[in-house]
Amino acid sequence: MDALLRELREGPDGIAEYYDTEITSKQLTLGSAADRNIQLLGRGIAPEHAMIVLAGSQLMLGCRRGEIVRLNGKKRATAKLNVGDVIELAGHRLRIPQPPPGLNAGIDVQPNDRLDASP
Repeated sequence: MDALLRELREGPDGIAEYYDTEITSKQLTLGSAADRNIQLLGRGIAPEHAMIVLAGSQLMLGCRRGEIVRLNGKKRATAKLNVGDVIELAGHRLRIPQPPPGLNAGIDVQPNDRLDASP
């Protein structure tokens, strides 16, 4: 899968800043471990919390056993992902946009800036 990760952060002047990263991988991994494609910190986030895979042309979300996320406000452990879906995890928000031309997927990541990295 070829994906664009777009991280949105508020700059020191209050203006939104975007950081884009292209990733080529069989799956996009989410969790608190440093080797995850999308590292999210905070209480309740497992080192290997979830993954997103491409099945044909459909993005699929799967959480590790015993873990969940909120997808469009509902608790889910597995789900088909569609354009416009929002995944929430410990205050972090991941939105599925229309993929850019030439890529299979896009994920807009809005980290929870209120979290201290130490927990």
